[in-house]
Amino acid sequence: MKKSRLPAVAAFALCVSLLFSIALLHGDEETNLDVQPATESTQDNEQPLDPAETEPDETNSQPEPATLDFTLDIRDGSHLVCSGSQDLAIPLTTEFGEVTIPLRLIASMEFFEDHRTAVANLHNRDRLTGALGEEPLKVNTAMGEIAVPTNVIVRLEIKRPEFKPDFSAETAAKIDSSDAAPVALQESDDSEGWRSVPQFLRRAQIYSAAKRPTDGKTSFRVVQDGIVYLACHFGYEGNASGGWKAEALSEADFIRKGWKPVSQMIAGNGRTYTVLRKPCGSGETFNLRCNKYSPPLVILLRPRLNPDVAPFDDAAF
Repeated sequence: MKKSRLPAVAAFALCVSLLFSIALLHGDEETNLDVQPATESTQDNEQPLDPAETEPDETNSQPEPATLDFTLDIRDGSHLVCSGSQDLAIPLTTEFGEVTIPLRLIASMEFFEDHRTAVANLHNRDRLTGALGEEPLKVNTAMGEIAVPTNVIVRLEIKRPEFKPDFSAETAAKIDSSDAAPVALQESDDSEGWRSVPQFLRRAQIYSAAKRPTDGKTSFRVVQDGIVYLACHFGYEGNASGGWKAEALSEADFIRKGWKPVSQMIAGNGRTYTVLRKPCGSGETFNLRCNKYSPPLVILLRPRLNPDVAPFDDAAF
C-alpha cells in the first residue's frame, strides 16, 4: 500500500506547483499593467510637435503693428505729439555704410543745423551719427497723418513708460545752490510754468527761480546723500555762436556720467524736458550745461511724513 501512495502524492504536489506558477505568472501580468502610466510618462520625453502643427493659423487675423508715441521739435518753434509704427525706419548714411534704424530702438534723435546730419541715441546707449535721407517722416498726429521733412526737425524724442520709483527706498538728496531757489513743481496753464508733470514728481521742489544770471549752466553741491533729478531741454535753442556747444552735454553724455532718463516734462512754452535721475553722494559738486540758454533744472522730492505713501499723495505730507 505504501508504494502505491507515492505516485498520488507526487501528482498532487505537481498540481500544486503548477497552480502556484500560474498564479505568479498572472501576478506578473497584473504588475506589468500597473506600470502602464510609466509608459505614458515616457512620451513626455519625445520631441514636441512642429509649432506649425500646434499653433492656430493666424493668417487671416494678424495683429496690427505696435505703435510708439514720440514728440518732434520743429525749427520754427512748433511742437508735435506724434505716433507711428515701432518698425518705422529712419535711414542714416554713416562712415561705415547705410543703416536703417527702427523707431523701437531709438531713445532720441538730434538733427543738426546743416539740415542733413542727425545723431541717433539708442536705448542700448549706442550713438550713431550720419546723413539723413531725403524721404519725409510720415507720422500720425491729432490732425491726421502728415509727412514732416527731416530738414525742419530739431529733435525727436520717444515717450517713455511712466516711471514708478520705489518710494520706500527713495531718499531725496539735499543740495546747496547759489544759482537758483526751489519752488513747488506743479502743472499750470502759465506759459512760464509746466504744462505736464509726471505724477511721481508733483509736489517736488524744482530749482528754477534764478538767483543770478547763469549763462545756461547749473552749479550745485550735494550736502546729503540721496537721489537728484534733473530736467533738461535738449531741443534746438539757436546756433553755435558763443562756444556753448563745447560745454553742453547731450543726453548720451549724461547717461555716460551715470544719469538715467526716466520721464519727460512739458513746459508751458511747449518744450519737452527729459527727466534724468542719479543717486548722488554728499560732497559731490556739479557744473552742468545741456543747451544754449536753458540750464538743467534740479528737482528734489519733498521729505514725507508718511514714507509708505507716494510723494504726490496729500497723505504723504
